[in-house]
Amino acid sequence: MLTTTVEEKELRIGKRIRKLRKQLKYTLKDVAKNSGFSVSLISKIENDKIFPSAGTLFKIAKALNTNIQSILEEESPTNVVLTNKDKAEKSFIRTEKGFDIFPYATEHKENKIQAFLYNANKKNVRTHNDSHDGQEFIYLIEGILCVRIKDKKYILNPGDSIYFDSSDSHECFPISEDAKYLGFFA
Repeated sequence: MLTTTVEEKELRIGKRIRKLRKQLKYTLKDVAKNSGFSVSLISKIENDKIFPSAGTLFKIAKALNTNIQSILEEESPTNVVLTNKDKAEKSFIRTEKGFDIFPYATEHKENKIQAFLYNANKKNVRTHNDSHDGQEFIYLIEGILCVRIKDKKYILNPGDSIYFDSSDSHECFPISEDAKYLGFFA
């Protein structure tokens, strides 16, 4: 079970990104260029000023020749990870795009997928356009969510799901005041 606080998790992610970058002898400019983000954004992430969205983490991981799990994983990998509902819902982290997320099972030693719990508030979520390698599966728990893939919009109600190629331009935003959903990335 996860035992770290949100602040500790944020700190380690920024430090892990910096450590990986320095191991590769990359500059901030190198990572920015390879990920498509600004030097300022990479610096803010490394210095724990902001927490990156899942899509942003995927692009940074690719720029560092690694995967998202190596950035998120805990130091003591395990084969079984149990996270209770209360822990997940109390440990949300605000991303730069305005979503509150909780990354599940970061300490699993051989993660093949990464799961996130999302809480999206209509007032907080910023307009964005994501695309990154891999595939995504979204399952809506509460609220109403719009998922735009390329130029087509899909409306999800509780219990609905959508699976798509995440290299396609996409965006998620709540139609209701709040939307809670699970996102799986592979």
